[in-house]
Amino acid sequence: MVDLEEVRKKIMDKLKISEKELDELIDKKVKEYGGLLNKEAATLLIFKELKELKDEDGGDEEKEEEKKGKEKEEMEEEVELDEIDVDIIPLEDVLERMIEINAVARIERIFDVKEVNGNKVVNILLNDGTRRALLSLWNEDIELIKTKNLKEGDCVLIKNAYAPKIYKDRVHLSIREGDIVKVKADLPPIEELIRMVNEKKLSFERKKIDELKEGEGAEIRGIIVAIHSSEPYFPVCEKCNKKMVLKKGYAICGCGNKVDEESEDLKWIFLCNVTVDDGSGNIKVVLNDNTDAIDFNELKRLVIEGEDLEKYLNEKLLGMDVVVKGIVVFDDYLQSPVFKARYWEETNPIEEFKRKKEQHNKE
Repeated sequence: MVDLEEVRKKIMDKLKISEKELDELIDKKVKEYGGLLNKEAATLLIFKELKELKDEDGGDEEKEEEKKGKEKEEMEEEVELDEIDVDIIPLEDVLERMIEINAVARIERIFDVKEVNGNKVVNILLNDGTRRALLSLWNEDIELIKTKNLKEGDCVLIKNAYAPKIYKDRVHLSIREGDIVKVKADLPPIEELIRMVNEKKLSFERKKIDELKEGEGAEIRGIIVAIHSSEPYFPVCEKCNKKMVLKKGYAICGCGNKVDEESEDLKWIFLCNVTVDDGSGNIKVVLNDNTDAIDFNELKRLVIEGEDLEKYLNEKLLGMDVVVKGIVVFDDYLQSPVFKARYWEETNPIEEFKRKKEQHNKE
């Protein structure tokens, strides 16, 4: 495990700077990478750059030839995974800010070079069948694609990586002082790995809220403890798919579309943000209209007649024991995971008893 304090001391000794000056240098490096690095990663990147500078100053031709020979060997050969003594972790088990990560995956896609705040970056989409990860190669590390002869579909070992963040179901990886090694491993073809990851999204296995993971489907059961939407039922325009405003007996859209509010052709949508708690934790849930738990004709009447919809929903939903099937996604506005319902219903005690009984018999 990296001793960050020791790394900081070595940088200060090498540059002959104070701790305050080092902190300023770290903040500058974070800004240089557009905030994509945290202070830990920036510190280790500065240390890596110092080591590379030291190697450059040596200028030893023999060392340079040895380095080129090693790069050529790495380009030409795949290594048997069994020959490498590292502990492998599935991508689904990687946590935010985890360090010293060793993972085996196939390259699903290599993106084009982009520029972020003056720095070049290439993102590589990895897939091990449990999850996708985005490996970012910055500046000189981009050369690894060429020197390692990396191609889409290749099986690679990501050594000593760091996970600065997890965003929208993808763990983001940085190799810092790590490496990428092409390996021979017992991993299915990329097409099968894509199928496996996508299949997990459609699985609706019953889980506790504290077991949920971004990008995966699940079924949860809990109590609605809060309602966050005051206008969850509204008409939408069939032409531009935007929310319409009810006015003088019509639903009116900014695009100019106008429909009678009582028309059967008028499309209505129910999107209600609630919090569900199951004792293990709680999560924001977006309920839809794929349910029999609510009388939507009654909701429509309340909206058209301008009655108190919020009061009705509080009386109807607050405290309701519900079963929700859906998928966990990252919400950009809330900056947190949200459970988007595919189908939901009020809990049926008899069905829950049968389920518990079946589960007990299996055990």
